Amino acid sequence: MIATNTPACLWDLCLVHTALIRQHTVSSIRELDGEVPITRLTGDMGDISFLCVCAWYELIWFSTTQHTTETMENKRLGRYCGPSINDGDVMSSRILTDQGRFVNQTSVFPIKEEE
Repeated sequence: MIATNTPACLWDLCLVHTALIRQHTVSSIRELDGEVPITRLTGDMGDISFLCVCAWYELIWFSTTQHTTETMENKRLGRYCGPSINDGDVMSSRILTDQGRFVNQTSVFPIKEEE
């Protein structure tokens, strides 16, 4: 959280994101016998695709329905704040906008190095 310069008011979301990653990946806990914790708990195979969108608090582009008439582009800058668990569509991400609001979007793109 310090390395990504995450504001203190978002640390709880980062901890939830970290807990989700730990639930869905193999750890060195001997009692799990090499199994993923969520698989051991539920019996279902864990899916990590919703966790692999972007890194925590990474600067990203996200698609919006609003666009400007000059450029006709519909992408805006935001910060990735983990998957949206109970809001939005499947595979939607929680994005912190430049106005300090959260939106749930499925169209999230990492910023390229040249941008």
